[in-house]
Amino acid sequence: MKQKEVTFNELKKILFDFFKFSYKFKILFIILIVTGASLGLSYAYFSKVNYEAKLSFVLNESKSSSSNPLAAIASQFNFGSSSLNLSEDKILFLVGTKKILGQSLLVLLKKNTTIADQLFINWDIESKFKNDEEIKNFKGFKNLNIDNLNYQENKVIDLLLSILLKSNKLIIEPVKKKNTSFVNLPPTGIIIINFINEDESISKLLVESIFKNLSSFYEESVIKNLKANYNLVCSREDSIRKVMILNDYETAEAFDNSMNVYKFKGKVKQNRLRKENELLSIMYAEVVKNKEIAKFNLDQEKPILQVIDSPTLPLTYLSKSKFFYSIIGIILFSFIWLVFVFINFLNSSTKKYEV
Repeated sequence: MKQKEVTFNELKKILFDFFKFSYKFKILFIILIVTGASLGLSYAYFSKVNYEAKLSFVLNESKSSSSNPLAAIASQFNFGSSSLNLSEDKILFLVGTKKILGQSLLVLLKKNTTIADQLFINWDIESKFKNDEEIKNFKGFKNLNIDNLNYQENKVIDLLLSILLKSNKLIIEPVKKKNTSFVNLPPTGIIIINFINEDESISKLLVESIFKNLSSFYEESVIKNLKANYNLVCSREDSIRKVMILNDYETAEAFDNSMNVYKFKGKVKQNRLRKENELLSIMYAEVVKNKEIAKFNLDQEKPILQVIDSPTLPLTYLSKSKFFYSIIGIILFSFIWLVFVFINFLNSSTKKYEV
């Protein structure tokens, strides 16, 4: 059976009939439009205000020691760099780890209350996970070091980190140069930490705490070996200096005892101490040189995370646009009206053409 094709005139007549039919529901349309706009406006008006804290910093990675004049000398004494290299990928990974982000949540917000304690209350964690017996009757964090948390505290901090990272309210992103059509330009080395929360003080303190812990972690891990070398050389310098001072007194005493002595045997101790002093002087000079090399490498290899902009009170607050949500409400309820009218039009047309 051949299907009948709909002509342009027939299509135009159907549309005309539909608009004519929909006119009957104009009162319903007006009611739904007003209802949608009112609901959208009410939602935006009664929604809680969020505060945005933003901190930006630049990665000042230490220069390669291979281009420095003391590099060759340093390598001879095993003072070369064995540090980690800074990179945006490592920064982005570390910020989301329990070591950095978890420790940042344990910063005191006020007396005996950490950021984690306040978020636990604000996010109503106990009610949302009421079936979890492991966090029942949680009374707050007693330990402020992430490595010393007990079983229940670890459970709570893991829940907070999971919610925080999935909420998209904490954003850590690098600032990228604009790519050309031919070349992918290298990264700028600038990182932005952005956090949005209903509590202004939490927003500000958390981004500052993240940066502080991140900076401390890098400085500790990168310069650990170099600092150990520097401290070792300093210890040796102090030891040799003490021996030299003691030897000076013994030399003076031996010289006094050898006065008016005409036999060479009486001056043996004096000559021995003189030779020891010469040897100690050479050793001391070498240690001082090694100390300067170690200090130079320590200063060169120490990575610096330099703050560009830090959050200041009052923070920028983000409120939902009343106009935007009113329009969303109007569009949503207009669509509901359109579907309602279309269904009724189909039913009416079916009955009209039933034989």
